[in-house]
Amino acid sequence: MGRCHATEDLQSERVGVTHLDLVPGTRYAQKCIGVSLALLLGGLYIPEYAVAGTDAAATFENTCAGCHAGGGNIVKRDATLSLADLQKYGLDGPDALYSIIYNGNGSMPGYGAECAPKGKCTFGKRLSDSEISELATYILDKAKSGW
Repeated sequence: MGRCHATEDLQSERVGVTHLDLVPGTRYAQKCIGVSLALLLGGLYIPEYAVAGTDAAATFENTCAGCHAGGGNIVKRDATLSLADLQKYGLDGPDALYSIIYNGNGSMPGYGAECAPKGKCTFGKRLSDSEISELATYILDKAKSGW
């Protein structure tokens, strides 16, 4: 009745597949379900900040939103966190954003643990490397979705 043709080895193990082969608990059904789940889950994009257990959205709200609420920029209006502006300034990759968040740039303070010199860095709470990485991914995801 139904067939699962997910992999070559499944096809070579079985020549004729009947509806009994797809009954839950049978070896063939388990392989079909396993392969189907792997294909489904492998196709999903799960951002690093969602997996790591920290809340990058809260970090953004507490650390960045004072100047960058809604992806804007109250200090330099032509340097927002929109995808177009990030691309214009070569900041549309996670490494470039990580560097800016860690070290700061112009009037934006750096938030990295080893940011220096002191006058260039935040006087507030410093962020861990993983928090900065997750924040960079969060900002890129928000920029790609239009904030």
